[in-house]
Amino acid sequence: MAASHRRQLGFSLVELVVGIVVLAVIATGFFSAFSSVMKNTTSPLQVVAMENIASGQMDYLLSGSFQSAVAASGTAPTFNVDGTAYWAAIAGESSIVGGVSVASGVHLTVTVSAAFCASCVTLTGDSFDVQ
Repeated sequence: MAASHRRQLGFSLVELVVGIVVLAVIATGFFSAFSSVMKNTTSPLQVVAMENIASGQMDYLLSGSFQSAVAASGTAPTFNVDGTAYWAAIAGESSIVGGVSVASGVHLTVTVSAAFCASCVTLTGDSFDVQ
C-alpha cells in the first residue's frame, strides 16, 4: 500500500487548466493594450501621403498671388488617399519684415491631419507678391 502513494511528478489536470486560464487573461490584457497603441500610430505611408498633401498645397499657395493665398486662409480642403480622409488646414497672416508689416506678403501654414492623428504634418512658408 505504501508503494501506491509515491510522490507524483508533473502537473494535475486542474493545475494545468488554471495555468492556461491565467496565461489567457494576461495575454488578453497585453493584446488589448497593444491594440490601442497601434490604433494611434501613424504608418510611414500615411506620413508620406500627408507630407505630399502639405507640400502640394504649399506649392499651390506659393505659386499664386498674394490675394489667393489670403483668400485660402481658414479653409480646410479634404483629400482622399487610399480610402483615408485627410484634411489640410490653411492659415495665413501678413508677414512682418524688419518689424514692419508687409502689405503684399503673407506667412502661410499648412497643417495636414487625419482621424488617426491630429496635426501630424505642418509646413510653413512665406509668399511675397510685390507688384
